[in-house]
Parts: sequence; C-alpha cells; structure tokens
Amino acid sequence: MKEGENVDWGKILLDSGIIAMISIAGAIVTTLLANVITDIKGYKNINRKIGDVFNTTLSGQHQGIERAITGGNEQLNKVLEKSAESLLSKVETTSNGILGQVHRINEKIVQEATAQQYSHENLSESQKELKNHINAIESLAKEWEALVTENKGLKTALHQARQEIQALNYKIQSMEQEISQELE
Repeated sequence: MKEGENVDWGKILLDSGIIAMISIAGAIVTTLLANVITDIKGYKNINRKIGDVFNTTLSGQHQGIERAITGGNEQLNKVLEKSAESLLSKVETTSNGILGQVHRINEKIVQEATAQQYSHENLSESQKELKNHINAIESLAKEWEALVTENKGLKTALHQARQEIQALNYKIQSMEQEISQELE
C-alpha cells in the first residue's frame, strides 16, 4: 500500500472472516477424522479382545450363547449317562468279585477253625498244656512288642520335652540379660 490510499477495512475483515471459517472448518474436519481413527482403533481392540461377533445385536449374542450352552449340556448329559452306565457295570462286576472272595475267605476261616478245634481235641493232656504255654508265650511276645513301641514313643516325647526345656532356658537367660541391662 501506498501512502495516502484508503484501507478497505471491509475487504480485510471479509478476508479475515473467510480465513477464520476455513480454519474452523479445517479444525472440525481434523477433529472428526481423529475421532473416526480413534473409534476404528477402539473397535479393533475390542474385536481382538472378544473376537468377531457375527450377530450385531445383544439379543442375538445371547441366543447364540444359550444355544451353545444347551447343546453343551445335552452332550454333557449323554457323556454322563454313558459314564454312569459304565461305572455301574464296573461296580457290579467288582462287587460280585469281592463278594465271591469274601465267601471263599469265610469258608477257609470256618475250615481252619474246625480243623484247629478237631486237632485240639485230639491232643493229649501234655500236648494241650504245651499248646497253652506256646499261646501264653505268643501273647507275651505281643505284649513285649507293644511295650517296645510305647517305649519308643515315650523316648521321642522325652526328647521333645528336653528340647522345649532347653529353648525355654535360653529364653529365660535372654530375658535375665535384658533385665540386668535395663537395671544398669
């Protein structure tokens, strides 16, 4: 501009207004673009975390989950029924086998008891007396084993009690030292 020319303020204001509108429009477009990019990234993160969902409605998703659970329950019930039948069959077989073994053992015990009674009746008086002494010695041996076991238990308890006493004596000494240091 030259000196003496008039400044056309209307043109300057109009140009400034147009520049301001273009800047605002650019800011709006930039903001919208940034929001779209952020939303796309957010949806990708959600899809990565929960996977692609083919039903876009929540009720459709619920129905799909319900069908999956119902189908899973039906399959689980079938598997459980087969397992229960198989288990029941195995229990019956095992039970019958155990029952047979119990009968055989019972028969052997009865036979042995009868044989012992018969052999005891056929012994002479001195043999019966000797048998009674052997039974008394066996009984004494069992009592001896019980006493040895009890003695071992008592020795262990005594050892533990001595260790506890030693630990308590150590604590008493420590406390006496603390008291004497506090008194000094």
